[in-house]
Amino acid sequence: RLERQKVAAENAAGLDEEGEKNMMSRVMEDSAEEKRAIEARNKIDIFENAFRKIKEATGVSDINEVIQKITSQEGTSENLLALTKENAQRMEKLNDAAVRTK
Repeated sequence: RLERQKVAAENAAGLDEEGEKNMMSRVMEDSAEEKRAIEARNKIDIFENAFRKIKEATGVSDINEVIQKITSQEGTSENLLALTKENAQRMEKLNDAAVRTK
């Protein structure tokens, strides 16, 4: 990056004002592109790190398998919550029946 700026500065020495503005504009565009590339790489690193942690936690290396496991666990969790609610209602009815029989 610094090397490109140095070359641009050396080339700009022989330019008129308009040429110098164009040269600076290109340097700024290059700098912005480099910044976007670095940000993109950082995001990729974050996702790769997250996937590595998921892989370690689940023991699964295929993303489709990870999705399947999560979906399956969500379904299991929903079923368990429904069963808990049903059993609580059943217990309440049984307790009411026990009270009435006494």
